[in-house]
Amino acid sequence: MASNQLDDTAVYGTRKILLVPLALDAILALALFLTALPAAGVSTETVTLGVIALVLVVILGECLFRKVELGTEGITISKFLRTRNLTWDDITRVDALAVRKKVYLLLSTNGGFHVVSNNLADFTKIASYIVSKTGDEKIDPAVRKILESPSRRISDVVLLWLAAFIMVGIVCYKLVY
Repeated sequence: MASNQLDDTAVYGTRKILLVPLALDAILALALFLTALPAAGVSTETVTLGVIALVLVVILGECLFRKVELGTEGITISKFLRTRNLTWDDITRVDALAVRKKVYLLLSTNGGFHVVSNNLADFTKIASYIVSKTGDEKIDPAVRKILESPSRRISDVVLLWLAAFIMVGIVCYKLVY
């Protein structure tokens, strides 16, 4: 598959390199919550661990449902309980926002704007296909700059793995003591 050609449709979800440590963090946070619950009952520790576990599970669920489907007719952006279908003619402008290594494509339409993040797998392929389908007059120069020098965001993955190692240590400590 070429970078700007699709045979029919292509679906892109959240990068697996991000999902694996996030799922591990959610599981470990639930384990910490469950180990603290019988020992302390309802305490500040259990409430805090419960909130952290709940937040991680919600973030994981959102990441699992986040998808972008590119087709010859348009783009479908799916999130948890929300789906937006846009034809290529609906898109009036394609802008880019880059904050360090975090990159967003902003798809403006008459009804608002929609965001595509570089947390998706093959983000460069997604961006180049959108650029090829929307037309040169709708593309902001920042989008072309991002395509010329794509950035890989790895800091989130490193931090998620670090959190997992810390939680493994805490779980081991709680089980031993």
